[in-house]
Amino acid sequence: MILNNESSLYVHVSSLFIYIISKAIGALSVQYGEDIAILAFPSGEFGNQERATDAEVAVFANSVGFPKPPLGVLMSKGFVNGSKARASWVLMKAQTGAADPTWNFKGKFLVSKQGVISVPSADLKASVAALM
Repeated sequence: MILNNESSLYVHVSSLFIYIISKAIGALSVQYGEDIAILAFPSGEFGNQERATDAEVAVFANSVGFPKPPLGVLMSKGFVNGSKARASWVLMKAQTGAADPTWNFKGKFLVSKQGVISVPSADLKASVAALM
């Protein structure tokens, strides 16, 4: 779950929320550079707000400035809740005791360079700063 020995921010998103948060996430990428990787997990689980295909999600994410690899990694569209949830989300929820995300961008995890998984506070910027 750690890329190139850096800390990671895992975020559940829909394209609409990629647009809304790209500036904040982009600022984290600029501030911390290659010390942090931002992994976005698109899902259409909440109001079916996600684009239909991974290609459409990628085009949209690129158009709004989502960071490019290795700073930003856009995962394929999938589930974060229920029996079809990605294994990474099942693991992170189990290790932190986090509840299932109830809406887009509600699911976030931080993973330290040492592999310690945590749930950031409402002040994401401060949580990332503390992780670094």
